[in-house]
Amino acid sequence: MPNKEINYALKFHEITKHSYISVRTDRYYLDWSIKPYPFKVYIDLPKIHLPKDFPKPEKNALDCFKIPEHFSEEDIDLKKVAELLYFTAGISRVKKYGTEFYYFRVAPATGALYSTEVYFFCKDLRDLSAGLYHFDPAEFVITKIRDGDYRYTISKFCGNDESVAYSPLTFIFTSIGWRNVWKYRIRSYRHWFWDSGTMIANLISVANSENLEYKVILSFVDKEINKFLGIDGRKECALALVSIGKPKFKNEEIKNIEEINYKTLPLSKREVEYKEIYEVHENSSLYSINEVLELRNEAKTGFYKESKYKCDIKLSGEKNVKIPLWKVILKRGSTRKFSLKPIQLEDLYTILKYATGGINCDFLRDYNDTLIEIYFIANAVERLESGAYYFNKELNCLETLKKGKFRSVAGYLCLEQDLGYEASVVFFLMNNLNETLKKFGNRGYRMAQLEAGIIAGKIYLISYTLNLGATGLTFYDDDITNFFSPHASNKSNMMVVAVGYPAYKAKEGQIYTGVLEHKTK
Repeated sequence: MPNKEINYALKFHEITKHSYISVRTDRYYLDWSIKPYPFKVYIDLPKIHLPKDFPKPEKNALDCFKIPEHFSEEDIDLKKVAELLYFTAGISRVKKYGTEFYYFRVAPATGALYSTEVYFFCKDLRDLSAGLYHFDPAEFVITKIRDGDYRYTISKFCGNDESVAYSPLTFIFTSIGWRNVWKYRIRSYRHWFWDSGTMIANLISVANSENLEYKVILSFVDKEINKFLGIDGRKECALALVSIGKPKFKNEEIKNIEEINYKTLPLSKREVEYKEIYEVHENSSLYSINEVLELRNEAKTGFYKESKYKCDIKLSGEKNVKIPLWKVILKRGSTRKFSLKPIQLEDLYTILKYATGGINCDFLRDYNDTLIEIYFIANAVERLESGAYYFNKELNCLETLKKGKFRSVAGYLCLEQDLGYEASVVFFLMNNLNETLKKFGNRGYRMAQLEAGIIAGKIYLISYTLNLGATGLTFYDDDITNFFSPHASNKSNMMVVAVGYPAYKAKEGQIYTGVLEHKTK
């Protein structure tokens, strides 16, 4: 059971750290002749065009980060599927640089390389037959890969999860590693979970808007889910499942999963592989249902412990902003320059409150449980002294770690990028990696990175709800731990998100469907 041999995750995390020295001695130049194609295209399978008149998530955006008071009992139809797919993975901006077009999605992704693919399997819906489907956001179509209702069969490989067995549909997120490896090399494995996490943040927000139950699932038998999708588990790997809808539609038929291998459009004329990525992924994979059940039992005891830290500043006074979720998702971009204008303390509290409101998933005990703790540098927040802080989720307060002006430090920690210097607040999403791996094995590395990605996705959406901007940044790993120590001496940084007022007026996105026709011949 390699998952328990946690040196694999520890070694990978160590060798993929950035430092002041590493970024100056490890030079790398992009080979633009092999830049990967950003869409997966099935060549010989028929396509189903999704309806373009799908509904929009109209609920007030901030309410979409709360647990709905009641869940919808209604079945899901193809228009609802199209809504979920578009606002999770659709295209919201098209830009041309030189002779090349870039298709920007509704959720952020490292380097705008979009390594995450989206599939879903469902029961018979009102206007869509049961089966496994792949989503292509460019042509706004779905491709049927398998016919039939596989929900109960797949639930077995997820530890007999009832949400997978009985919900009307379940999304599966995968990563085509080469798309991100092309630019970020070995460290790109971290990005698989950051990028899928931000997309899942969109999905669960839309689900909440429509009062649809959801559950995020990270414990599953990898080889069986990969086989179900018809992928090799190496060039493309299953990362997470998210069930959608009320788990009340029973069909307990066990179906045989036959091997499939459909032809797809090549990404580029050649690919580069890094054995370190496959090593950590294979050794964080689960190979039996018993391993899945063991991790699910571990989750029942919870991870987050009530802290003994101080409470220096009690937080209150959230913002009350009225804007529908769909408008926020289309507004969202990745800010490229911040003004130095301060945000309000209420903005900070609103972001912290709703971004840490909890996730319904199989590796956390409940909505209060978390693998992630938030530290931040406040550069410019009205009525909050500049300095370094820790957010105590349990007590809903801040602990002051250091007082002082740390703009230059924030910029340095973010790989010496001006955005860290300019932002009003820079959030550092940290995890006690040793304890996480002790509890969940190497799989815990995936869990911590994915939860950080989901929280980062929420920070993005909440910031844009508040008419602020946000951007994810890479970072100097150990320097962050050292800066926030001794408080964070046992923690590793997973992600960084900078927030503030943009220094320019960005053009809002719009709904693009069928924006590109792939050349398959």
